[in-house]
Amino acid sequence: MGNLLFCLQCIRSTFSISRQRLAHQRKVKNRQFQQPVSDMTKQEVEEKRLGEYVVVPEEVDESFLTWWRSIDSLTIVNVRVPHERHGLAGKSSNSAKPDILHDFLTFVDSNSQPNGRAADSSGPTSYFLSRFTTFTRPKKDVSNYEERYKRSVVGVFNRAQEECGKSGCSDKTASTWLQQHRPKVAICPHKLDYCDTCAKANEEIRAKQTTINRLRQTGGTSAEDIKSIEDKIASVRASLEEHK
Repeated sequence: MGNLLFCLQCIRSTFSISRQRLAHQRKVKNRQFQQPVSDMTKQEVEEKRLGEYVVVPEEVDESFLTWWRSIDSLTIVNVRVPHERHGLAGKSSNSAKPDILHDFLTFVDSNSQPNGRAADSSGPTSYFLSRFTTFTRPKKDVSNYEERYKRSVVGVFNRAQEECGKSGCSDKTASTWLQQHRPKVAICPHKLDYCDTCAKANEEIRAKQTTINRLRQTGGTSAEDIKSIEDKIASVRASLEEHK
């Protein structure tokens, strides 16, 4: 009738659903219970995939499956017709693609590596290879589309699948699979490698800027001297940009 038979937290944890989703399902179930019972043949029930809504007669003591197999296709049964049922009900969802899912997880495992964190860490324990800078595919109207596509996880996976004559997956499906099966794998955060040349140049710039600040505070220094130091700073910055 829409009443919970198990602990609310256990239901949410087991099926990974939100309170809103569960509340909605309870309302649907409640409306289904209030819906009048309809008569259908066993064949109609199977064609419409309404087996879970069949009302087993009270006099039946055996299991539903045993009873269901014992009746013929023209037997009239009572069915509590669902109050709401979308057109895809009873069909496999777009995310339920076992072969593609297996290929995707294999791709993730082959293109990621541990980052040294403990398994019980609250953050990611593995990162995708540095070639990947984003998970989803870029929009087609963005600049450098091809380059960005080659740096996206879903983009590279789909092209690999295409080369093998297999189907790919959408960004949303891939994101759902990653969250469900590889929740500790993430894009490697941007990081700058240490460079002696950059470090020395930045240190020189800071030192000369400190000198200018001190000279300005003490006073008595000509504008030409300060301008000379500023020119040196500009020269170092130009060399640094060329180096980068």
